[in-house]
Parts: sequence; C-alpha cells; structure tokens
Amino acid sequence: VFEISREPPAGFGFPPPVNGVQQSRVDRYRSARDYPNIALLRVAVPQAQIADALNRFRQQRPVLDSLELILRWLGFVWGVGAGNCNPLYDGMGIPAAAMLEIVFGAVGFDLTPGLESRSSCPEAIWQAAKWWYEYYEQEANKSLVGAYYIGNELGDPI
Repeated sequence: VFEISREPPAGFGFPPPVNGVQQSRVDRYRSARDYPNIALLRVAVPQAQIADALNRFRQQRPVLDSLELILRWLGFVWGVGAGNCNPLYDGMGIPAAAMLEIVFGAVGFDLTPGLESRSSCPEAIWQAAKWWYEYYEQEANKSLVGAYYIGNELGDPI
C-alpha cells in the first residue's frame, strides 16, 4: 500500500524527497476496532500506469504539496494553532485522498467527477464510487468496483 498517513508506523522520517508518500501493508488495517470505516476500491486502470503516475507524484511537489496538507491536518487533529479550523473548509483535502485524485487524474481517471482534486477526502471518493458508477461505465468506459463492511454497535454485521 502506498499512502500518506497521519500515523505512519515507522514515523515520518524525512518526507520531502517523496512528497510525504509512505509504503505500508494493507494488513495494518485489519482491526475493525481501530479502523471501523474501511472500503477497498478497484479501478480499471493498468497498474503500470498508476505506478508511473505515483512515481511522478512523489517527485513533483509543485503539482500537490502533500507536506503542506499533512502539516495542516496534523495541526487540526492535534488542536494546535490559533483559529485551527477543519482544513476541508479551506479547500485542503485529506492528503491521501488528494494524492489518489492527482495520481488517478494523471492517467485519465477522475475519481470524484466535479470535485476539485486538492480538496478531496475519502468520503467524496466513496460517494462517487457509490453513486457515479454509471458515469464511470458510460462516460469513462471504465469500471469502479468496491467492497466494504459496516458493523453495528453490537458488533454484528448489518
């Protein structure tokens, strides 16, 4: 998994050379208690194209400076700074979601039609996958497939 996490398992290290992108394992997200809101999406784009776009993203901070997003979001979730409001209100998306928008956009796939890519968030990507599937099939001629799990408060699947 390539991601931009607010809590990288090995810490942030020195993120500028890779635009904040970290590599991890998907099994890190197995715990439903720690990560109760997980969805996996499969996008019909060749993996080699995504890998190439991701490598370019890691080297091109002027396209999207994810380090600025990371700092804004860390300040928000930690409650640091005067007047620290939700960065989404300022059009600053969640770093990992904004990265996905840029990377998939570079290969011609719009993850959230009609939304500015720098202000993306996981909820916007999920809503696009849930409600815009006909657009992807007809207009983009590509499919978007997802899987998810929602547990209720008693721990039983819904």
